[in-house]
Amino acid sequence: MSRGQTLFRALTLLLFLSSATLLHAQLNRGVMEGLVTDPQGAVMPGADITVTALDTNVTVSTKTNSAGYYRVVNLVPGKYRARFVAVGFSPLEITDIDIPAGQVIREDAQLKVGTTRTEVKVTAEAALIQTAASNFSTDVQTRLIQDMPLQGRDLQQLVFLLPGVNPTNGPPGSNFGFNSQDGTFPDPTHAFGSDVSVNGGTPGANAWYLDGNLNLSNIGQNIAVNPSPDAVSEFQAITNAFAAEYSSTEGGVFNVVLKSGANRVHGNVYEFVRNDATNARNPFTSIDALGQVIKDRQLRYNNFGGTLGGPVVLPHLYNGKNKTFFFFSWDTSILHLLGNQVFTVPTAAMRTGDFSEDPDAVSNGIWNPYSTVGPDANGLFERTAFGTPAAGDPDGCLASHVEASGGTSCNFATQIPATISTPNGTRPGLDPVAMFFMNTFPLPNYNDPLSSCPMANTGTYRVCDNYLGAVGSSQDPRSHFKTLWNLLKCLTKPERSGTMICALELSPLFSVRPCHLPLPNCG
Repeated sequence: MSRGQTLFRALTLLLFLSSATLLHAQLNRGVMEGLVTDPQGAVMPGADITVTALDTNVTVSTKTNSAGYYRVVNLVPGKYRARFVAVGFSPLEITDIDIPAGQVIREDAQLKVGTTRTEVKVTAEAALIQTAASNFSTDVQTRLIQDMPLQGRDLQQLVFLLPGVNPTNGPPGSNFGFNSQDGTFPDPTHAFGSDVSVNGGTPGANAWYLDGNLNLSNIGQNIAVNPSPDAVSEFQAITNAFAAEYSSTEGGVFNVVLKSGANRVHGNVYEFVRNDATNARNPFTSIDALGQVIKDRQLRYNNFGGTLGGPVVLPHLYNGKNKTFFFFSWDTSILHLLGNQVFTVPTAAMRTGDFSEDPDAVSNGIWNPYSTVGPDANGLFERTAFGTPAAGDPDGCLASHVEASGGTSCNFATQIPATISTPNGTRPGLDPVAMFFMNTFPLPNYNDPLSSCPMANTGTYRVCDNYLGAVGSSQDPRSHFKTLWNLLKCLTKPERSGTMICALELSPLFSVRPCHLPLPNCG
């Protein structure tokens, strides 16, 4: 291969990559185009056009071609003014031009004959129809992004304001605090917000863009970075008739454009608080069967942060006004949630090996695990139940006899015997290690009116759904170390007894798993 062919191929590849980069960059930038004509409607080649951003004073200059057409690309979304100048004609200035992201705005100019001292100023008007790209898009205004209440200030919930978009996992924020990975707030993997169906398409088969870059994680089609609403300038959804720059999706395209700095320093500081004391009570779920009010879960949720943008200024070194800008956003969420939940704990009789309160043990017996033999020629195992065989059937407590007789061949015992004969000798019926864990469970303290379980021998509590305990979670990383420290501190004080109901959260990416292990009381 000659050096000329190699150079040609390298230039071709470079041109292709440059074109792809330009096409990709238009996703978070705007374009302005149009025709420049004289009073008779004839096109004007060579006219000078200067487009200036109102916030930054950054200017872009171009000229019309032989057909009087001009096109200015890669404009940061915002307000602009355009100035049209041609020899022998009065300059024309169009102000207040709104350039959104990912769209082509057309501004035609008709110059009037006159001197350069005469200047015509007009205000741009919003286009009634979209004449450029074929995108069927919907924009969410910046004011709506700032003022719309969002569950957990999750930007992805804006998609539910758009036509044709439907959630596939139920209403957003329906279960605050728990089962986060299944689509409720907090939603650390963004599984719920990303799993939406657009115009009946496959749920989750959508493309999310952030400042022109594909914003998808390796977890399905979930969004990777979900910015704070205070850092977002535009939120655009394209749901039909996609233009060439959008691909790799059978659902919708959601384009998020972040704010940028300006000549004027601007920013904000915020904190949003949710507290169970100020939450409205749900009249359908906050009253039990006896008409008593069920206290809501204790909630402490804080979302705070701020934004700051402006020109880059290094005293005595560099003044970035009209040239270089910065924008910074910081957002933090801390969640503490504590509520009550009904559990099942062993009754006092069960702790002694007496299962006479359990209907299953009464009707089906308790079986000796050390009596298992087999398999036989048919591949079946045999086991013996605790109890006494019925008259006339000395082997009536064998599983095969119990099954053949329908349970009448054995008088089942509901008490685990004190000792059990095993092939390795006699062992206690209640294993000491098992009893240690058995006794660490709290005693029943609650009679659930909605439970269908039978009452215990004491007549005070039921054999299941008999304990009401607190379950908590925290999205504050500092609380994980505090919880583990308290756990270790408890375990080193065996002389103090009690019960602790806890919930450990190993990582924000994992769900909260309640554990009701009784531990020494740390006071």
